[in-house]
Amino acid sequence: TYSMQGPGGTFGDPIWVELTVEGGTTHCATYVGDLSHPDGTEVSPGETISKGWQMSNCGTTTWSTAGGYQAVRTDGSYGPSSFSIPTVEPGQTGNLYADITVPTTSGTHRATYSLEGPGGIFGEPFWVEIVVGEPTTDCAAYGTDLSYPDGTAVSPGETINKGWRMSNCGDTTWSAGGGFRAVRTSGSYGPTSFSIPTVAPGASGDLYASITVPTSSGTHRATYQLEGPRGTFGDPFWVEITVSSPTYDCAAFVADLSYPDGTIVSPGQTISKGWRMSNCGDTTWSAGGGFRAVRTGGSYGPSSFSIPTVGPGATGDLYASITVPSTSGTHRATYQMEGPRGTFGDPFWVEITVQSTTTTVTVDDGDSGFVKYGPSEYWHREWIGYGGDMYWTYVNGSTVSNYIRWNPSLPGSGNYRVKVFVPYDHATTQSAKYKVRANGSSYTSTVNQSIYYDQWVTLGTYYFSDSGSEYVELTDATGESGGTYRKIGFDGVRWERQ
Repeated sequence: TYSMQGPGGTFGDPIWVELTVEGGTTHCATYVGDLSHPDGTEVSPGETISKGWQMSNCGTTTWSTAGGYQAVRTDGSYGPSSFSIPTVEPGQTGNLYADITVPTTSGTHRATYSLEGPGGIFGEPFWVEIVVGEPTTDCAAYGTDLSYPDGTAVSPGETINKGWRMSNCGDTTWSAGGGFRAVRTSGSYGPTSFSIPTVAPGASGDLYASITVPTSSGTHRATYQLEGPRGTFGDPFWVEITVSSPTYDCAAFVADLSYPDGTIVSPGQTISKGWRMSNCGDTTWSAGGGFRAVRTGGSYGPSSFSIPTVGPGATGDLYASITVPSTSGTHRATYQMEGPRGTFGDPFWVEITVQSTTTTVTVDDGDSGFVKYGPSEYWHREWIGYGGDMYWTYVNGSTVSNYIRWNPSLPGSGNYRVKVFVPYDHATTQSAKYKVRANGSSYTSTVNQSIYYDQWVTLGTYYFSDSGSEYVELTDATGESGGTYRKIGFDGVRWERQ
């Protein structure tokens, strides 16, 4: 409070300043209680527990991860070095949990934590204190086979998923984190070791292993045992199968999947040739079993290639990447299946016709001269047609939305017969309007695609000046209503010099 003062002393009304000073921000945490695993809880060596504490926020700040709050380990050598906490406002309590893997050595072990915020560590410490028991015995008792009981007949080289049920008759918990697994103790097939599930004392666990059986006929056994930090223990368990003696390998040709006989290709072109073959024998084809396809005739294509796994009675699709010869004419390369007992089954082949680049130019989808225009969502691709693939879209009345141009690289000017390939499916328009741009002029040829089935259709013969701006174009504007749901097929275009 203040007053005025003059030569005659103080006078007049007093004046003052009156403020309320608030208390400073405080960080405060009080331990309330354990939510799980109170001090002295007995656990198995290496066991993972979910430890919980209840803490009270006795300060004036809100705890949150976003605000930079967490729990940090301040003492002890196990448990996470830090873990996140829930949001807790002043005056409230919060439940804190952490997954903690306890030590493997016996005895009492404590790990202490405190809360940490932007200003550093604060509040009462809280801890986990457990007693790791001294293991007395590792014990495993065989229960039953879950699959492939002894004597099951299998094919040479077959891969099976073998299962066993084992009981934990000891006082240790089996777990991968605790150093437990299954190991092969005798036999020459199957994995040398495999992981097992966590199984507590008194419980049973289902163990599975992926095992590729031998290729030689007869009865074969591989024996396993459990292994822990103190070595192998418990009942042995095994897989014992009988590999059937194969009577015959058999392969029957079913169909060409791409590039049927007589397909015309460019010199040196690389194609993906496919065949469908049926396994009519009693052996399983697999790379691991020594099966593959080998070339038995012809001078092009790989000398051998891998095949998929195909069981008896099933069909498999075989593909090979093949670079065709550079000389014109018809060329065949023949293949046959080969297994541990030699070649077998129907022969299958690739037979293509290579045309000279000096007389024929083909532009197919995937080539640089094949250019799509329009919204991508209206384009559809199918693995049929010339070269094994094509594009299609729906008709769009008289409006152009999507179209394709085929731009040839011709060997020189001259008269060329222009042909288009119409695939057997996804080409149902009755009014595909092909525009041929040649020597500065445009020509339109209308094709009823619905009447053709994997055929080359001639548009006409035209003079091309080889100016670099000549092309064939097909749009979705066929004049047919979109409500007809007719489709336009776009595949290869060919120029044949006359």
